[in-house]
Amino acid sequence: MRDVSRAQQWKATLLIAVAVVIAIVLLPALAGTAGGDTIEPGSDLAVSDNTSITVEEGWSGTNEDDALFVSLTNGGAQFIPVGAVAFEDGEDLDAVVNRFASAYEDDASWAVTDPVTFVTDAGYDGVGVEAHSDGQTAETWIVSNGDMYATFVLTSPDNEWTTASESAELMVDSIVITDATTGEGDDA
Repeated sequence: MRDVSRAQQWKATLLIAVAVVIAIVLLPALAGTAGGDTIEPGSDLAVSDNTSITVEEGWSGTNEDDALFVSLTNGGAQFIPVGAVAFEDGEDLDAVVNRFASAYEDDASWAVTDPVTFVTDAGYDGVGVEAHSDGQTAETWIVSNGDMYATFVLTSPDNEWTTASESAELMVDSIVITDATTGEGDDA
């Protein structure tokens, strides 16, 4: 595993958060909003062919067949889980963070917390970071089973942050990454 300096992690996580916030503003305009299956709290949600999470109380949305991504809402908060993708050759969790950092420049309008490492219920390694800007908070989590990584993004008005963040963290912790060819969960 390649060592990543604290400055590199900071820059990467800030840039990821900023990029995701931009994506949250632009992508909903591109995704379909009619029809689809209603997403119920307590249900397992297939984020992609190989990634699922358990939806927490208070979150809702629709699962569109033609949508670019799944989006859950809870009041003014939005949670976007992105299915696991394979690491590129020689890449690992730290390299993914570094790759995001090299693709974007710093945005001084966001104050970013130090990255926090964690382990999910299934034993996957993850890194999370919060970014704060004028009444809005965002958090990005990257979770890896060692072969693939999934990304999760939460944005929320500051006055709804505590509730939204706690339940979003539970959804991130519930991730299961499966082998898309067999449908079986991996042993993290």
